[in-house]
Amino acid sequence: MERLTHYRMNGIKEGYWSPNKKQELVDRLAQYEDAGLNPEEIQELKQRDKAKVPDYEGDGYDDDGNIIYDIWICPNCGEKYEVDYDDYKFCPKCGQRIKWED
Repeated sequence: MERLTHYRMNGIKEGYWSPNKKQELVDRLAQYEDAGLNPEEIQELKQRDKAKVPDYEGDGYDDDGNIIYDIWICPNCGEKYEVDYDDYKFCPKCGQRIKWED
């Protein structure tokens, strides 16, 4: 997303805003306010939308001595789900996007 505002350098604003640019800023601010979210909430949603690999938990071994992972754990909220039955793209509890590895 293109940045609409300018950082201040020694307390002085860089650049010039024409009346049209000022109206564009006001319109963009109105869209932001209409969303009803504060900056922290928006950052949280962005982080939750980045796919994360779940953790796994096992409680048994196969005939060759390899651990059998039967639980996957959401990397965001820690909720546990069955590997064989609960195949979600997003955690049902917190909405974290899940990245399934091959």
